[in-house]
Amino acid sequence: MKLKLPPIYGYVVWLLLSDKSSREIKNWMKLLRDKTDSPFFVPHLTLLRPSDQLDEQQIIRATEKIAEGQKLLRLHVTGTDSGSSQYQAFYLKVEPSQALTALHAKLEKTMSDPGNKAFNPHVSLVYGSLPANKRTELEKVIQLPEQYQMTGNRLAVVRLNGTPEHWSIVHQSKLEEKPA
Repeated sequence: MKLKLPPIYGYVVWLLLSDKSSREIKNWMKLLRDKTDSPFFVPHLTLLRPSDQLDEQQIIRATEKIAEGQKLLRLHVTGTDSGSSQYQAFYLKVEPSQALTALHAKLEKTMSDPGNKAFNPHVSLVYGSLPANKRTELEKVIQLPEQYQMTGNRLAVVRLNGTPEHWSIVHQSKLEEKPA
């Protein structure tokens, strides 16, 4: 039976991972999909959901401007967790470093509605509903190395048009090669 996720509409700004980091995450996602009904989605860290008052071109222009001079980000993983949303069923917790928090703050100042929800930096591995005992099983599957790091090297504007198979990256901005 195919998993039914609630549809999401609008736009988000993602931090996309380097090819090496993305390959590693995709491998874990594939292993976890064999144990869950999670759909495939592009590995990413959601930075912000812009205001619904902004159109696609405004979001792209603001993202491009913020990406100018922004150095790529080293993301330090602090463990795994799960959230209350089906879009946070099982994920890698990412340390809110000064550079990551500063990038989020720039995006928020430029594109966010007041009272936007708190920043919880993470990279999702599984979407859906998981029973409590399933998380322990999934943690064993990925065998997270100690002091695991990923690299974020692009900002992406993503159009959410329902469920993950209908999401599309409409713009990408590369970050500078030197890490922040």
